[in-house]
Amino acid sequence: MYEDKTLICKECGEEFIFTAGEQEFYAEKGFENEPQRCKPCRDARKHAARAGREKYEAVCATCGGIATVLFKPREDRPVYCSECFAKMKESEEAKLEEAQSEEAQLEEAQSEEAQSEEAQLEEAQLEEAQSEEA
Repeated sequence: MYEDKTLICKECGEEFIFTAGEQEFYAEKGFENEPQRCKPCRDARKHAARAGREKYEAVCATCGGIATVLFKPREDRPVYCSECFAKMKESEEAKLEEAQSEEAQLEEAQSEEAQSEEAQLEEAQLEEAQSEEA
């Protein structure tokens, strides 16, 4: 259905191939326009945009190391280095999984308790009906 196309980069003027696979990807994503720049020019443009961001240094609240961040740190909020932040996130995810597991166990126990109470009530009603018949 799709065939490779040769396009001209509007940045550097070089030819580049817009492959059939890339065209299919563009179609799946709903992109209507063909790429205007070759891959090296797109990458250079992306990196240039990122390089313009101001970076700040702060002391990690956990390990005391230097943390480089893309936001201006505030005194009332802790800042973490990448390693400590990743560890903290893992810990939070583990706690969340544990809490979800405990919640599921509690729900199961409550369900079993409700079923047991229901069974006892049915048994009592059956005994009452039998004693009335006798």
